[in-house]
Amino acid sequence: MNRYRVLVIDDEEDFHDILTQTLTRKGFTLLHAFDGPSGLAAVAREVPDAVLLDLSMPGMDGFEVCRKIRSDPATAGVPVVMLTVRGVERDVIAGLDEGADAYMTKPFDPDALVLRLKSLLEDA
Repeated sequence: MNRYRVLVIDDEEDFHDILTQTLTRKGFTLLHAFDGPSGLAAVAREVPDAVLLDLSMPGMDGFEVCRKIRSDPATAGVPVVMLTVRGVERDVIAGLDEGADAYMTKPFDPDALVLRLKSLLEDA
């Protein structure tokens, strides 16, 4: 199986640990960033196969990070999944409007996340 590289951009270290446990067992390799600016630097340094992106973070929110990923020709095609506690409809609409390929809320179903990632990566 191809080990897809997924960049997690989220300010909660515990959440990184949960995703690492969940996704590495399914064959994914995880990269980590803990705020928007370091996430963008990581995307530019080593373009991942996909990005899991929180909305509420210090330095730069997920909407802006997604906009910047989409505006760079080198990263515009990288699938972005917004994975956040913010589940109100206006946030979902805004996230998709900013260019997210999918929007999932925390807490999340691990199997649903894996299926969503595989679907996005195999379609890319």
